[in-house]
Amino acid sequence: MSIGRFEGKKSVSYSWKARVSLIVNAVGAIQIAIEDFESSDDRRLHAAIRNLHAGILLLCKVKLQRLSPQGSNEVLLKQKVEPHRAADGTITWVGTGKKTVDQQSIKERFKSLGVSLEWKQLESINDIRNNTEHYYFQGTRMQAQQAFAEACVLIRQLLTDVLDEEAVALIGESAWTRLFENKRVFDEEYRACQATLSSIAWLDAAADVSKNISCPNCGSKLVRQRFPDNSDQDRAEFQCTCCATVSNSTEMILHVLDDMYWAEGHIAVKDGGEPPSSTVPNAVKPATWWKWVAAPCVISACRTMPNAQSVASRSPPRIITNTIASAAIMHMSRSENDIGRPQA
Repeated sequence: MSIGRFEGKKSVSYSWKARVSLIVNAVGAIQIAIEDFESSDDRRLHAAIRNLHAGILLLCKVKLQRLSPQGSNEVLLKQKVEPHRAADGTITWVGTGKKTVDQQSIKERFKSLGVSLEWKQLESINDIRNNTEHYYFQGTRMQAQQAFAEACVLIRQLLTDVLDEEAVALIGESAWTRLFENKRVFDEEYRACQATLSSIAWLDAAADVSKNISCPNCGSKLVRQRFPDNSDQDRAEFQCTCCATVSNSTEMILHVLDDMYWAEGHIAVKDGGEPPSSTVPNAVKPATWWKWVAAPCVISACRTMPNAQSVASRSPPRIITNTIASAAIMHMSRSENDIGRPQA
């Protein structure tokens, strides 16, 4: 493995050996991931995605290591920190133990330190890793292709912008070229999938949904409209290129909304705020759903409600409250007699 320069870095407050060790491990994990990905043995794909994710996290940790003050035992890198009183009475924080920060902690510390990173790509890779580790499904190689395409952008940003390193020199010209070639192939397939969605006349409230389509089963972005000439949002059917899962319009929309607002939901549960989504109570008959909705819906069945019989077989839709003003998809009232009146 060819590792690039390490001299001349600013704010380095730890040993040269420790500094080199971490970044060497990161680069090594990424290089091994690329080798596993290119193997014809699909059993190695799980290891490829796992090593890829681990390598990227290690690159993030390199940044925290470099920013840690001298004598702090790499405080920004460690999961556990404790106050330390110096001989002169000065209080400082130092890292303790061997455990280092996880992905969420890295994200929080980067934000506090003003270090920018495309977290959406990292979260996508992590989701793919979880899927491949816990569920074996057809199309794993295409999932790996997406993970490596996402990683290409992320690795370049980490090495070049965050760590001020030469990406090609560290990763190796051959491995870097293969990484970019995979991204080119994935991007072509992604554009082809997007072209089949371009004919759909999305409701205004669903504009953001249309930009975040992914497979409800495996999370792949390679989702096509089964009938590309269709322009009706409600009649659209989607099929994943990776795992072949077919979803109707309602299923896809609810999946995308869950994916878009899961963070807000987590914060609401954690801090006791109003959740970004809720479900129409079972006590509400399908014919009267419309009474409890005060804003435009992304699913026209909720918006129009032609009659009870036409919607009786449908499951109550997920609705988005007015706490997310930018989405403004739907609004559900507070309860009155277990059901409630619509609010203005």
